[in-house]
Amino acid sequence: MHLNDWPEAHLQESDKLLIEKTKQAQDIISIVLAARSRKNIRVRQPLSTITIGVEVDSYFTEIIADECNVKNVLIDTSINALVTKIVKPDGKYVGETFGAKTKEIFAAAKSGDFTPNADGSITVAGEILPEGTYEISYIKTDAKQDIDVDNGIVVKADRTITPELELE
Repeated sequence: MHLNDWPEAHLQESDKLLIEKTKQAQDIISIVLAARSRKNIRVRQPLSTITIGVEVDSYFTEIIADECNVKNVLIDTSINALVTKIVKPDGKYVGETFGAKTKEIFAAAKSGDFTPNADGSITVAGEILPEGTYEISYIKTDAKQDIDVDNGIVVKADRTITPELELE
């Protein structure tokens, strides 16, 4: 009996959606906490506001606010314009497969000029890169912007510590 396999889970669509939303909230919390750590702002120190670039249910915004010790969580998808989605192809694969076109593929990938395909592959410079031969990444459009991005989620935290926040 103790050597039996775990039973298989049969998740309904609502369960899958809840798992996705929970993972998204966890990612946001991780981004904010990592940013606080890099800026040497203790988690005990409340922040006034964070702005996130993805839609999140109010249930999760409350959890995010509590876990990150933030007074307000704003949702503003326009901050997504502050980053550019790029591709980082596997150099060995591209070089061996496309030879002379390698330079053109890397230039297009770095500029964000690619198209995702339904099968998980992408098309760059007219060539198809199979899933697993590239990595999606995000870079700041303006390096001066005080934003953080991971897993396609853009977060902007107001790190100004007002005297009122300092007293809390």
